[in-house]
Amino acid sequence: MLKDLYQGGISLKIGIIGHFCLNGNIMDGQTVKTREINQYIEQYFKEETLKFDTYKNSKNPIKVILSTYKIVKNSENIILIVSNRGYKVLLPIINFFNIFYRRKLFEFTIGGTRYKLFDTNKFMKKQTKKINKIYVETKKIQQEYEKRNIKNVEVIPNFKNIQPIDRNEIIYNTHKQKINVCTFARVNILKGIEDSIEAVKLANKILKKDVFELNIYGKIDNDYKEKFKIVERNLPHYIIYKGCVNSSEATNILRQYDILLFLTYWRGEGFPGTIIDAFNSALPIIATDWKYNFEILKENETGAKVPVKEPEEVANKLIYFYKNQEELMKMKFACLEQSRKYNPAEAMQKFILEIENNF
Repeated sequence: MLKDLYQGGISLKIGIIGHFCLNGNIMDGQTVKTREINQYIEQYFKEETLKFDTYKNSKNPIKVILSTYKIVKNSENIILIVSNRGYKVLLPIINFFNIFYRRKLFEFTIGGTRYKLFDTNKFMKKQTKKINKIYVETKKIQQEYEKRNIKNVEVIPNFKNIQPIDRNEIIYNTHKQKINVCTFARVNILKGIEDSIEAVKLANKILKKDVFELNIYGKIDNDYKEKFKIVERNLPHYIIYKGCVNSSEATNILRQYDILLFLTYWRGEGFPGTIIDAFNSALPIIATDWKYNFEILKENETGAKVPVKEPEEVANKLIYFYKNQEELMKMKFACLEQSRKYNPAEAMQKFILEIENNF
């Protein structure tokens, strides 16, 4: 195997351009995915990658050009993991330098809207076709690329290097008087935080007792901080903002809950990492019928589907699960089973084979 050759002294010289945030404490989806891909590659091939951290470098064009040049010059295989804005800047630079160096170029997409760029930007569509392989997060996204005659696309789902809980750690209880609910995503309106709050309040009001307790986890978006201060001041005692959690601690936190609310209607949603966190924690999800959520979730097996911006429907689902807790327990085991698909060794097989076959 290539891995064995490598350990004997063969170097792959893999360079990664992405949002590592090496000198910051940002843990958004883009940063987590960049770090996860880098960590797996370094562990698998036992070699440190070459890195260009795009964090806080966008306003320094000379540094961007020079850093990109160094990656292209000194790497045999280049991986690009950037947002749409970074993509429009960096891909043409890489392709220009690649005229002289002929490196293999791979892209791992962030989110689920990149393909829309090609409807209005023919230049970027042409640049994209020069990539050796593009890895998107879902089958539906792949189909959108193919509709636009971009064929160098395969699916690698989002993944995380997280140890799932053990089946034996699931406490079987179908007579709980309190149902612990949480959110675990960026805190803003488009991620459905206010709908989550309203749904829990409404469910308790209908039942005429405080059955549901909601804990909110996640970074508050800068443009939502002032609004959330007002929201937080008016929260009932059974709804609490609990702050941010490091991704490595996700399962230790989420395993304590009965239901995750993921009521997003953010237009950039791709394969949400919070779903992987929930699977590894044996935590069923009530999620909006939005973007690719139910390409990943299986309705009535790992997730329950609700319409966007309808907290009344969410409240009804909460009450249903309170009254049918045996179904909630079945879903816990189904979530844990699904977690196997989203570990690095399983998810990254296609990329590893691509590197090995081209060696």
